[in-house]
Amino acid sequence: MKYTNKTVERIDGAFMRLADLLAKISGLIIVLMMCALFFDMVLSKILNGGIPRTMEIVTYFHVPVVYLALLMVQMTETHATVDLLYDKFGRTAQKVLNLIWNVLGVGICGFETYTSVKFTMEKIALNTLSNTKGGFHVWPFAAAMALGWFLMGLSYIWCFVRTFYRVEGSGDPASAEEVMK
Repeated sequence: MKYTNKTVERIDGAFMRLADLLAKISGLIIVLMMCALFFDMVLSKILNGGIPRTMEIVTYFHVPVVYLALLMVQMTETHATVDLLYDKFGRTAQKVLNLIWNVLGVGICGFETYTSVKFTMEKIALNTLSNTKGGFHVWPFAAAMALGWFLMGLSYIWCFVRTFYRVEGSGDPASAEEVMK
């Protein structure tokens, strides 16, 4: 994607590289979760006992998988949209709708970031452990959620900036592969 300002283009590239890194971490966590479940199942059939706390660990790791990938989804604008009506509007109306969507997104993400940070601080203060015997700390998972919401809020702000500096007809937002080239 091309921009009318080189600084905007560099910042966009940095956002895309960060989004790509977090999406790769999210993908790696998914692979590790799948391996843990596979080995847990195999060991439970062979040895009549699987890996302790596997289901609980996998359940908690769903949080970073989802929230670390949010930035990539927003930055590449690959989220699901209903274009049935949107495409019928003119370019100016689409920009107004994008502005409204981005302002609402920033508000929602700001609120969720605030509540997630409070939740994380509560888990740290109470030294909350998972439910099983010899449980693990849950605050890193809450912190991943807060980070995800914060970055999603930043991405809404950035997508708003993008609309004003994007060169008309330069195509859809760049994918991570295009930025990395």
